[in-house]
Amino acid sequence: MRSLIKHVDEGNSLECQADVPQMVRQQLYAEQQERSQKQHKAPKGTADGLPPITINNVLPGSASSASGMQPGAAATAPITEASLPRDFELPGFRDVALNEYSEWHQSRVFDTSLKADFQKARDVALENALDLDLIHEENDPDFFEKQGVKRGTAKRFVRDIPRWAKRYKADSADVITVVS
Repeated sequence: MRSLIKHVDEGNSLECQADVPQMVRQQLYAEQQERSQKQHKAPKGTADGLPPITINNVLPGSASSASGMQPGAAATAPITEASLPRDFELPGFRDVALNEYSEWHQSRVFDTSLKADFQKARDVALENALDLDLIHEENDPDFFEKQGVKRGTAKRFVRDIPRWAKRYKADSADVITVVS
């Protein structure tokens, strides 16, 4: 948590889970795994006999709280680039996932015109009632190009869905256990 506080103190914002630096995520996962291992060795409950406290949605504006998703178990394995099945389904509202996907892309570029282009790709998808599942299924960056989205943006917008979806699902399942 200190690393996260330092990240914010350095002027960085935390609007969604995608804004949490990968290093901080890895630290949280490692701490969770360590606590999990200690709990398996120790008798149930804490030293004073009270059960451990579970805190869900610890980050303000997290994807899971914004979309009403139910959190699950903590992710302990690193996220891989493996592709999702063609008919994957993201929890929550499809338009919220599309917005968060666009925000994730925008958070990965510095140039304002590139950010605007990812926003445009999102707007094109919404105007055409396309959700991430349909975009992934069609796998057609040319459609976005024909609507005025730059080629590179269109390719990334279509191609990166499985990568983002794995992170989105892992982030929405994060649970941090605090033992008092």
